[in-house]
Amino acid sequence: MELPTNGLEKLIEKKNLYRHIYKQNILSNYHFEEKFDGLLLEEWIKSNNYGTIDKIGMENWLWIVPEDKLYEIQVILCKKGLLIGVDTIEDKSRLYAQISKSNIASRRKI
Repeated sequence: MELPTNGLEKLIEKKNLYRHIYKQNILSNYHFEEKFDGLLLEEWIKSNNYGTIDKIGMENWLWIVPEDKLYEIQVILCKKGLLIGVDTIEDKSRLYAQISKSNIASRRKI
């Protein structure tokens, strides 16, 4: 009997996905194979001032993203289907709106 996977097998096959994009991201060799506007990831990051990449192990790198570029990069990677923690840009926008509203409401209560 085969158990339903709900598309998990496709995620497992793709090794260049991101849970999300944070200020600090761990990258593997697979991430460097992805192209953005015809450029490999490392060149794309450098040419757009999307942060710095430092080698931190045999096969891992640390990508530090400037805070002012974070949302822009999240949108780009979401549109490419590389974020597994977000279904759509609209979902992300709703989430940010909810967070903002709750932050404003909590400030008013103080």
